[in-house]
Amino acid sequence: MNKIKLFLLVFCLISIIGCATGQLAWTPQQREAITTRIYNHGYDKVFDALLNRLKSKGMPVLSADKQNGIIATDYVSAGGVVWGTGKQKLNINITKLNDFQTKVALYIHVEGYSDTLGMAMTDDLIDEKHYEELFKKIDEELQ
Repeated sequence: MNKIKLFLLVFCLISIIGCATGQLAWTPQQREAITTRIYNHGYDKVFDALLNRLKSKGMPVLSADKQNGIIATDYVSAGGVVWGTGKQKLNINITKLNDFQTKVALYIHVEGYSDTLGMAMTDDLIDEKHYEELFKKIDEELQ
């Protein structure tokens, strides 16, 4: 019986370390490359496209401050997050680089309950595929 408990404990620790290592191993440059894009469009067009995309996809926008370049959404369900149930929200920073270029930085925050670990978890998500999917949707909106 003790061997089983020890095995489960070691397995859980390896799982946690494996997940955390993927996120903690990113250098600041890698993190920025994953979470930001520069668009060859004016600031107003990009800001409006972001708002339109969020609203059309049912993301509840808590605040949209065009002057300061900040959009924040409320939490939405993200079933399956961290091996259980969860929710996520999105914060977006929009920066005018010049009249024809705009920088967009996305930050995904997740909260959930891990069925495997039996505990609540919270984290800023650094998963390249989620960011790629979001940027692809922004690209579509800007077409």
